[in-house]
Amino acid sequence: MNFNYIDDVIDRIIALIEERIAVLDLINNLSDDEEWLAITKIYVLSEDAANICKDLRLSKSQLYRVRKKAIERLKTEK
Repeated sequence: MNFNYIDDVIDRIIALIEERIAVLDLINNLSDDEEWLAITKIYVLSEDAANICKDLRLSKSQLYRVRKKAIERLKTEK
């Protein structure tokens, strides 16, 4: 058994988890509930656009506008 490989895989998993936590912390700075829900459903829960639109009662173009607005807001939070 190659323990170096196992250690490398574990290190990569830890790095991914830490990155995901950082993303979640950033998303949690969104004060607009609709933006928070849209971004969380898209990037954290990996839901497809049709389901998100149905849940949030938005058209696809509205969803993409909300997403764009949220991303712009998150860019300023960095």
